[in-house]
Amino acid sequence: MAESEDIRLNKYLGLCLGLSRRAADRLLETGRVQLNGVVAKPGQSLNPERDELIFDGQTVRPPQRLQYLMLNKPEDCLVTRQDPQGRRTVYHLIPTHWQHLHPVGRLDRDSCGLLLLTNDGALSQRLLHPRHKVLKSYRVRVNQPATAAQLQQLCQGIALDEGRTQPARIVWLPGTSDRSWLRFEIREGKKRQIRRMCKAVGLRVLYLQRDSLGPIQLGQLAEGQCRLLSAAEIQQLQRATGLQ
Repeated sequence: MAESEDIRLNKYLGLCLGLSRRAADRLLETGRVQLNGVVAKPGQSLNPERDELIFDGQTVRPPQRLQYLMLNKPEDCLVTRQDPQGRRTVYHLIPTHWQHLHPVGRLDRDSCGLLLLTNDGALSQRLLHPRHKVLKSYRVRVNQPATAAQLQQLCQGIALDEGRTQPARIVWLPGTSDRSWLRFEIREGKKRQIRRMCKAVGLRVLYLQRDSLGPIQLGQLAEGQCRLLSAAEIQQLQRATGLQ
């Protein structure tokens, strides 16, 4: 791969810090910018791959391109970058050029469905924080038909060790006659929350798939496959989290 070309410092500073070239030149004249450990001067150039530029003690880099990837996570797959036991992780499924992205929250090893990965820290934080009340939807199968009384208990909230779960919407899954299939809609994400909620009312989860995260739907994405979100989907997520 060819090495990147040299670029004038004022142009590079403008790109990284959002400055005009004149403002970048004025910044260089203050002596607060260092190139490879030496005070940088107007008129100098650098190679972004080879040289180090420091401003007020912080490395200067171009703004990061934000990316948003949806994965249909299969069962028996860990949401972690590496596993000491050598088990399969989601990063075995993701192409190399997207491996820098980070998962937003978790899905248990034995759960499947929609997993979002991104390098957008602000969006991740808002999606994970219960204050923003982003709705998550799951298809769940339990070991026996759920009664109306059990659904009512689940909807009202279950006392877990770390606190009571928030009110939720849980119904028999539309389109199925088997009342062991449920739809969970929750706005928080405690560890193994749905499994623990079900256990508290005498049910055991056999299958759990997340099929939506806020306005984003898993749709027809095949198991183990991934795709970038569309511009419209990104906008929808930003609106849902108050970032737009």
